[in-house]
Order: sequence, then C-alpha cells, then structure tokens
Amino acid sequence: MTAFRAYLAERFPVGAYLVLVGAMVAATLSAASWATHAPVAFWPVLPLGIASVLLGFFVLRVFDEHKDWDRDRIAHPDRVLSRGLITLPTLARAGLVAAAVSVLSAFAMGLHAGLWMVAALGFSVLMRYEFFASEWLRDHIVVYAITHNPVVALLMMVPLAGAAGGSPIGDSGVLTWLGLASVSSLGFEVGRKLRAPENEKPMQDTYTQSLGISRAVALTLVIHAGSAVLALLLLKSPWTQGAAVALMAWAVATALGFQRSPTPKRAKGVELGATLLALGLYILVVVDAGLRFGLS
Repeated sequence: MTAFRAYLAERFPVGAYLVLVGAMVAATLSAASWATHAPVAFWPVLPLGIASVLLGFFVLRVFDEHKDWDRDRIAHPDRVLSRGLITLPTLARAGLVAAAVSVLSAFAMGLHAGLWMVAALGFSVLMRYEFFASEWLRDHIVVYAITHNPVVALLMMVPLAGAAGGSPIGDSGVLTWLGLASVSSLGFEVGRKLRAPENEKPMQDTYTQSLGISRAVALTLVIHAGSAVLALLLLKSPWTQGAAVALMAWAVATALGFQRSPTPKRAKGVELGATLLALGLYILVVVDAGLRFGLS
C-alpha cells in the first residue's frame, strides 16, 4: 500500500485531480442548465460524477503506463514503476477495480450516464492500443493528441446525462461546453509537455522535442485562443468574460516568455498557465451559469 501511495503521489496526485475534476464536473452540471433551463443542481450528481470521472482518468493513467512502459522505463528510470516498487499487474488490478466502480457510479446517475461511461471506457481501450496505428501516431504527435482528446467529452457526458436525465447533445450551449472542456484539456496536455532543451530526454514524448520550441509554442497559443473563443461564446456576464480574457492573456504571456527564454522555470510557467487557464475557465462557467439560472 505504501508503494501504491507513492505511485499516486508521483503519477496521479489525487488532491490535484480532485480539484480539477471537481471543477470540470461542476461546470458540466452548469452546462446541463442550458439544456433544462432550470437552476444548476449539484446534488446528488456532483459526488457521483466526480467519482466516475476521477476513476475514469485513473483508468487512462493505468492504460498509459502499460502502453508507454518500454519507453518510460528508459526515459524515466527514477519513477516508482520503473524502479519496480509497484508493478504493471498491480496497476492493472487497480485499474480494473476503478473501471468497475466508475461504471457503477455512473449507472447510479441513470441509464444514459452509465452508457456514456461504458462508451468512454471503450474509447480508452482504443487509446490503450493507440488505435492500432502506434508508430504512425507517434510520428505525428499533434494528430496523436487530437485522436485521444475525444475521451474528455465522453467523460463529461457522464455527469451531464445524469443531471439532464438524458443526452442533450443537440443543445448549442452543451456542445460549446464540450468543446471548451476538450480544447482546454488539450491545452493542459500540450502545456505540460514543453521542455527546456537541457531537460529533454531520449524516448520522451514532448512537443518541444517533436516540433521544436517555436512550433510547440505556436500550437499552445492556437489552443489557448480556441479555449478563449469557446469560453466567450459560452459566458454571458461581462465580469466572467473579462476574467476569461485575463486568464487567457496570462497563459499566452507564459508561453511567449518560454519562447523568448526556454528555461526549465519558464517551461513550468507554461504548464502552470495552461492548468490555471483550464481550471479558471471551468470555475467561470459555474459562476456564469449560477448568475443566469440560479443554484438549487
């Protein structure tokens, strides 16, 4: 158990994920109000949604460990898994339990929510095998990220369906939220995989190593701009819109700062900027929906 806790602290810090997932699920429940035109309702879907989505992300982490094992043990020999303190079979068993509990939590929210969870896990299996095009996708890192990104929208559909009592995917506000959740998650994924030249390692998949610093930063900026546009389409209050612009400006500044001076500290700044942009936008969605529809 000590080794498993050490693994979680290193590769799946539960506290940090709880904050991010909690904000995502709360924003998703807020999006349900655009379809139902009812006050934002958090109970009982919020805790069940957080459990389902959090465990779904853990399953993704376990699948990542399996598919990247041959590369990660070379690129990251100091990790808990690489040192043999925990094993892939142990993680597989933990992932199986997590998958089962995530499905049960989802079905507790309703049939539609459960089916979306099954769909998300099914898609994650395709991700585990990299859509049976592993070598080609690894040579096209941007396509790799885009093909894996839909799992975010699938996971968000779980609490959304639970709150709406169905699958309101035809609602424009819901679709915009799903787009924002997906694009901001992509920005987080890209932002955490930018490295200073001295921190690049063999067999490590980073956008700076694959694309070069300038192109990796350009990709980051395009994604942040996409998040900002979707947020401004979604948010109606001038206060939340202004806050979204401020968050986006800060995230852009961190990326441009890294391009000018690609140091390890500035690379961490890009990751922090992308993380707080995503988290901040999720919180603003909740606030904006609360102002429009009220809370119950």
